[in-house]
Amino acid sequence: MLYGGDVCVFEVNRSGQPPVSDPSVAECTQIFRVRDLDAVVAQVLSVGASSAVQETIHNVRTVFLRDSVGHLYGLRQAHDDSPLAQNLEAARSWNAGARGLAGLPSLPSSIQNLGYVRLRVEDPDAMATFYAEMLGLDVLPSSADGVV
Repeated sequence: MLYGGDVCVFEVNRSGQPPVSDPSVAECTQIFRVRDLDAVVAQVLSVGASSAVQETIHNVRTVFLRDSVGHLYGLRQAHDDSPLAQNLEAARSWNAGARGLAGLPSLPSSIQNLGYVRLRVEDPDAMATFYAEMLGLDVLPSSADGVV
């Protein structure tokens, strides 16, 4: 896993592949950090999202849903007692009242930020080394399931 700080821009273009229905094989999945997972899931289902699957890893729940054209995205319960720097900083920021970036509209109050972008790659160690050296991103400890 690579950490680049608070700001993340998600770019969408027309040259992608058709959506897949299984997050374990999706090439790229954005995962939003939320404060009340059940409420946000109910909210997005009420406006047309469809449910896909749920996973719990290290007691942290993530629900994957499909947007209106079938692409997967995740909603992950905020994990304030995590030892990872990005989760500790997100908790500090949230508890200090930060709800967005200065001068920009905030996300709905129940969604804190885009917390993760999950990329499926053949060689995660090589990818991590490249982005650490090129962009100066911090390489965080690997998890038991091979996530870098």
